[in-house]
Amino acid sequence: MTKDIDKLIDDVKENLAFYLDMDVYIPVKEELAGIAQHSLGVRKELFKNYVGIELEKLKSAIREHIETNFERKK
Repeated sequence: MTKDIDKLIDDVKENLAFYLDMDVYIPVKEELAGIAQHSLGVRKELFKNYVGIELEKLKSAIREHIETNFERKK
């Protein structure tokens, strides 16, 4: 069950990164056309890292919840 949850969260992370690139980063980069593009790219990668960190926290919390409930049922 935790592997299914891990896969689901990993898929969500990939989808969020894709949407960030396609719906935010690329359109804004095209509008800026040479102005502060490096800074924009750095901020995009930082945001992806923040999303990744939060999703990893979510995975851990879900695993802990599942393990706690499993132990209670024993």
